[in-house]
Amino acid sequence: MKKNLISVLFLTTSILLASCGKADGGQGGAPASDAVGSGYQSFAEPEGGTAGTGDQPGGEASGDSLAEGDDSLAGKNADAEDMWQEEEVLLSDQILSVGDTLQVMYYQDANTLSQGLDITLNRAGLYDSPDAAGMGSVEFVDETEVYDCDGNPKLCSTAGMRLLSCDLTVQNIDAAEGSDQHISAIMLAYADPFTRKVTMVSCAPAYFSASSSQAGSEDYYHYQLPKGESRDMTVAWSVPDGYEAEDLYLCVSYDSRDPRDRQYFKLVE
Repeated sequence: MKKNLISVLFLTTSILLASCGKADGGQGGAPASDAVGSGYQSFAEPEGGTAGTGDQPGGEASGDSLAEGDDSLAGKNADAEDMWQEEEVLLSDQILSVGDTLQVMYYQDANTLSQGLDITLNRAGLYDSPDAAGMGSVEFVDETEVYDCDGNPKLCSTAGMRLLSCDLTVQNIDAAEGSDQHISAIMLAYADPFTRKVTMVSCAPAYFSASSSQAGSEDYYHYQLPKGESRDMTVAWSVPDGYEAEDLYLCVSYDSRDPRDRQYFKLVE
C-alpha cells in the first residue's frame, strides 16, 4: 500500500510539472535582500537597441494477482520517472541584458532548428508589492504556481507577494503554434550562484497584459500574434521569499538548443 501511495504521489507531481513546462525543481538560495526605494531593486536600464545574439482507479485483488499488479505498477512508474527526468541544465555564457533580443528556436524537422519568436526585454524590476510596481489597479490572478527554494511546487496567493514585472516586445517570426501563443513559453528561472544550476521559479504569471481573456479564465495565458507581427506586453511573476534578485533570469521553458547555447536575460546587472 505504501508503495502504491508513493507511486501515485510521484505521478501527481509529474503532472504538476508538466503543466508548466516540465522544468527542474531542486532550488536553493539565500534570503532575499531588502528592496531599494519603493520596493525597486536596481535593475539595469537599456543602453541602446542593440540585439543580443544567442532557448488509478481502485480495485480488489488477492494473492498472486495483487503481487503481479504491484510489479506492473512499479514498472510503469519506473518508465514514468525516466520520461519526466530532466537533464541538469547549467547557466550558459549566452547572457543577455535589458534591450537585447532572445531568439526562441524549435525543430522544423529532425535536424533543422528554426527561429520561432523574438523576445526583446525593454524593462525589468522586482517590487515588494503591486502598488510599488505601479500596478495596484490591474487585475491579477488569485493564485499562481511557484516553486520555493527547496524545489517544491505550490499554489500561492498573489496577494502580498513580491512581483517581477517585465515589459517585453514579442515578434512572431515563424512560430510552430501559428498565431495562438502561450506566455508560459517564457519562464522565470533561478541560477544557483555557486553551481550555476538552472531551475524554475514560475512559468505561470500573476499578470499578463496581452491575454486573450480575463484573469482566472482557462485561456488567460493565451495570446494572439500572427506571423510577422509584434506586440508589446507586460508580464509579472510572483516571486517567493528566499530568492536573491541577482540570481533571477528569464529564459525559454522548452529550449531545443544545446544547454551551452541557450540564452538567458539577466535581470539585475
